[in-house]
Amino acid sequence: MAIYRGIGGAGDSTTDVTVNIITEKATEAAASAASAATSATNASNSASAASTSATNASNSASNASTSETNASASASAAATSASNAATSYDNFDDRYLGAKASDPVLDNDGDALITGALYFNTTSNKTFIYNGTSFQGVSPDLVQDLTPQLGGNLDLNSSDITGTGNIDITGNVTATGDFTGNVTGNVTGNVTGNVTGDLAGNVTGNVTGNVTGNVTGNLTGDVTGTVSDISNHDTDALSEGTTNLYYTDERVDDRVNNLLVAGGNVSLTYDDVANTLTINSTDTGILNVVEDTTPQLGGNLSTNSYDIQFEDNDVASFGTGGDLQIYHDTLNSYISEGGTGNLYLGSNGNIELFKHLSTDRMAKFITDGAVELYHANSKKIETTASGVTVTGTTTATTFSGDLNGTINTATTATTQTAGTNNTTVATTAYSETAANNAAVALAIALG
Repeated sequence: MAIYRGIGGAGDSTTDVTVNIITEKATEAAASAASAATSATNASNSASAASTSATNASNSASNASTSETNASASASAAATSASNAATSYDNFDDRYLGAKASDPVLDNDGDALITGALYFNTTSNKTFIYNGTSFQGVSPDLVQDLTPQLGGNLDLNSSDITGTGNIDITGNVTATGDFTGNVTGNVTGNVTGNVTGDLAGNVTGNVTGNVTGNVTGNLTGDVTGTVSDISNHDTDALSEGTTNLYYTDERVDDRVNNLLVAGGNVSLTYDDVANTLTINSTDTGILNVVEDTTPQLGGNLSTNSYDIQFEDNDVASFGTGGDLQIYHDTLNSYISEGGTGNLYLGSNGNIELFKHLSTDRMAKFITDGAVELYHANSKKIETTASGVTVTGTTTATTFSGDLNGTINTATTATTQTAGTNNTTVATTAYSETAANNAAVALAIALG
């Protein structure tokens, strides 16, 4: 680039100063431009940082709000937990009253005792439970409890009850397994199952099952089954009563022979040596009712829960002359009174007629009351104390007699005109017209 100096030419101081100034200004301008660019960059960075700070501030504010909400919820939950804990403690305090020298009458809050409340008695060193009325002792050791009682079934949990002493039980002893060993003493009640071992004592009741072992003592009751060996006993050792006797073969033979008594036309032959009893009949008379054409009863005939069956046209006759007959032909059934008298049906209760094997009623005769007639199980005619009630339409070809009372509803009967009087059924208009006509005729006659 060519730089022209001033008019003084080369070496002119004025010109040199001007050039230097321009140079300095250019340098300063360049520096200013660079500084301005840097400032612009810094300003841009500051603006970006300010934007980021604003975003962070917004996020911080949102996080602070969320933290505040969470803190409020935590505080509420803590308050609820504290309330629940206080309630739980109060319930526990009402349930367990602590150590007392005697039975309390109120709980620790001064309120009424609740059922199940318990406390430890420092005088007797026992725990007591309130049953709703009074306190009952609970002993932790059965040895200390002289009258222990179970409130339910005792589960042995596959363990045993061992020890020495007696087990006194009022009631039945039921076991799903076997009793193995000796039972020494009296057994009152039923023993169901097999007994393996010796029975020493009295057994009062029934023993159902096998007894393997010795029975020492008295056996009161029946023995059902086989006794394998009584060789150590004979009949001389048995104490015989007056009614329930023990029997030998000879005694049975003699007893049967004495009990059987030959009647008319019957002979008995007892052979003591052959141990036989022969019964013979010497009567060749009727042995079957079918053979007797004129059978007679010597007393009342009991059907013994069986039926007397009549075939078709077989007649059950009643009366000396067979006046009343009940029978069935191949189609119909009859109850027939063939004498000169009447056929009466009487009952202290009602008499009712029904369709066979059905609840459909055909007629009902009520004691001291109405008689009801039904059509297809629907009552149509009923007698009353003042007459008869008909349900439905009454149809008659002829009506004869006087009709007294009020006709409440319209009928299909044809009434005559007001001037015709040849019917016994008249309307109100007819009656009124007839009365008026009679009055007019009377007035004319009287002039």
